[in-house]
Amino acid sequence: MPKKLQSPARKLPRKSKRPKRRYLLFGLKSESQLSPKQAFDAVMGACRHALGVDALKKEGIWFIVFNPASGRGIVRCSHKSVSAVKEAVDGIKGAETLLVSGTMRKIKPRLRF
Repeated sequence: MPKKLQSPARKLPRKSKRPKRRYLLFGLKSESQLSPKQAFDAVMGACRHALGVDALKKEGIWFIVFNPASGRGIVRCSHKSVSAVKEAVDGIKGAETLLVSGTMRKIKPRLRF
């Protein structure tokens, strides 16, 4: 009987070594309804301008979702860069940071309002 092929074990960092994640709920106010692409460009452009291109990957800044109906979206970042990302989002005209959380469970219900 031939040997069963095994997939190589994934070498993920231990949970204690992974960076702590924070989720920012932001709101964008506009006269017309914004598309997710426009929201992505605005938020990530502001973060890129404030932190630099290298910091986007290093700090783990990630655009998660945007709800065009409510004008709210979620950005993920590391716990060390929360204040810088908040300043970048608040620097956008008509935008504000509504909530910072460590879990998606707490932040997701507030995305719809």
